[in-house]
Amino acid sequence: MPASTARHDRFRVPASPERPVVLAVLALGALLSMGSCSEAAAPPAVSTLPSEPATTPSVQTAPAAPASPSRPLLSLCASSAPECQTYLPVWRELVIARSGIDASYFDAHVVPLTASIDTWNDGRSLRVRYRLTIDWVSFEREDVMIVFINSSAAPYPSLGVPLGTPLDASQIARAAGGGAWGTAIAAIQRVDTLKFRTQDEALAALRAHPDGGTLQPQEISFNRPGLLPRENGHPHLHARSPESLTAERCSRGMIDLVTGEAYVTVDACRMTGGPGGRDGRGGVAP
Repeated sequence: MPASTARHDRFRVPASPERPVVLAVLALGALLSMGSCSEAAAPPAVSTLPSEPATTPSVQTAPAAPASPSRPLLSLCASSAPECQTYLPVWRELVIARSGIDASYFDAHVVPLTASIDTWNDGRSLRVRYRLTIDWVSFEREDVMIVFINSSAAPYPSLGVPLGTPLDASQIARAAGGGAWGTAIAAIQRVDTLKFRTQDEALAALRAHPDGGTLQPQEISFNRPGLLPRENGHPHLHARSPESLTAERCSRGMIDLVTGEAYVTVDACRMTGGPGGRDGRGGVAP
């Protein structure tokens, strides 16, 4: 046999009946070898795990803030009016404090619309117009609060509010409590549901008064003409009878939409608008 042929034959499995068994053993050994190799390469596959183990600490986040108005508060102030930007948040906190409500109730029911600083004889005041929504009622009102009192202004010694210097929240609160320097800040009673389901139902209750049969709705506001306190934090539906050149007596009235208390007066007709008061642009629910 040639030498080259002999070298190749040294690696041949002798032909015998056991040959298939030997081949199977060799194949199994090869598979086991491949398996151990693949297991050794397994660690890199850890990066493909879908998530971290359950024992991984979770990231702590701050508590959710109360719902904020649809428009950021300070955006109501002109960029050139730093005093407005300083005192607008003070107004918000004073309304919350005077009303005995929390920030979440305020943000859910009050939407500030405009804010500006007014300069007048006695000093400077912040004027804020906003929309208040309670149940089916939605109306606008306006608050005014003194922020700076001129040194030449008449003082209110009993209030202890200084002249000639920017006021802080506690000093403004005292001015509001005394109604001084034109300061008027709402005290909103916390109400979620009104006594009446609709404006028509409230108007029907007001018309049930002996002198209220011809009353027509005029506005909704906190204002209570002729009563003390002037405001009690409840929305009131105001109404009056149609005026004409021939009518001698006219009725006007209002009904508390929370308690149902109704008031109707009869006086000489005047060809004027609805009941007066600070909320001249009060709204009537559609």
